Amino acid sequence: MLTVFFIMLLGVGLGYVFGRRLSWVRHGVLPLIGLLLFLLGVEVGGDDCIMSSWSTIGIDAIVITLAATGGSVAAAWLLWLMIYRKETRRRREEELR
Repeated sequence: MLTVFFIMLLGVGLGYVFGRRLSWVRHGVLPLIGLLLFLLGVEVGGDDCIMSSWSTIGIDAIVITLAATGGSVAAAWLLWLMIYRKETRRRREEELR
């Protein structure tokens, strides 16, 4: 997994240094991302420690997903309430004038 991370870090560094001179690389980004994901999957699949704890990783992933989704819904609802109240208050003030 560290290999994949260092390859990605190398790509970021090369992109920063060479900038526009590597514009042809854009055509190969999608296949390269697919290759990186494949290598990551091979590395994870070959790790006995990760594969033996697969069931607990799945439960953790479900809990994190539900918590993140619930938090996003709650934040969006609160934002909607704040905007709605501000809009209602503005309309009332305009009607009173």
